[in-house]
Amino acid sequence: MLWRVSTSSTPVCKATFARCFATETALPAVRHAGTHRLKIGMVVNRAPILTRTPTSFEKAYYAYQNRLSRALSNPFPRDFYFKPGEPLENQFAEEEKKREDWLFHRKPSKKAKDEDTVQVVSQDFAEEFEPEKRRAKADLYNNKRSLNRLGERNLYLLLKKPSKGTSPWAFPEAEIYKGERLHEAAKRSVSQHCGANVDTWVVGRHPIGFTETPESGTASEFIGTKLFFLKLHILAGQMHLNPDQYTEFQWLTKQEIEDTVSKEYWEAVRDMLSDF
Repeated sequence: MLWRVSTSSTPVCKATFARCFATETALPAVRHAGTHRLKIGMVVNRAPILTRTPTSFEKAYYAYQNRLSRALSNPFPRDFYFKPGEPLENQFAEEEKKREDWLFHRKPSKKAKDEDTVQVVSQDFAEEFEPEKRRAKADLYNNKRSLNRLGERNLYLLLKKPSKGTSPWAFPEAEIYKGERLHEAAKRSVSQHCGANVDTWVVGRHPIGFTETPESGTASEFIGTKLFFLKLHILAGQMHLNPDQYTEFQWLTKQEIEDTVSKEYWEAVRDMLSDF
């Protein structure tokens, strides 16, 4: 059956008729977002191997606590340990007097200066002696490849890429394989880049930092790179780098890293590092 359309229809009918026979408007092509290249970055840390030298404020605080503890402590029961008038009691009394004079900054009497017959060897006098300077041979020669340098500070491993960029120094990096977890990729990449003789321990399975950079080239199948940072501790061993990927290595403090890497890289990793 054929339908007859009257030309005397109202404008609304004409518009309805036109829409019935018109083709559907073409939608704009939807471009699916590409994937990111996933990489793992290893923040390999050498923890301090020496106790940190206390500051002047800390020394004053510890001395005050020592004086306060001695002032509030119960007196030593001499009658229980010594017989009255025996030489050991007199020797203990002289040593105790010298300890209190040193602790409370009392000036020794003239008699005590003249009669210097008793040599007191006590733990309380340990602060009188200046400790030996704890500088290793690597500190004297400024050997930044040694793990023994700056024993009081946290050191971090930086590797130099063979590229001729403005700042080739960075933390060790590697791509994450399909189905591989972050800590598994970190263990594999450390062994590949630094050698099998390096003994490291992955602190945790959660990243301590993350950066995302867009892809510079248009021909790449990736739209950018997502870099996850994991923290590792080095326990023993020495670096044997793969020359195809890295050429040099250094163990640096946080302040030295700031002077070595680029400004953009420093802003991305500065909060992951310890100040001491």
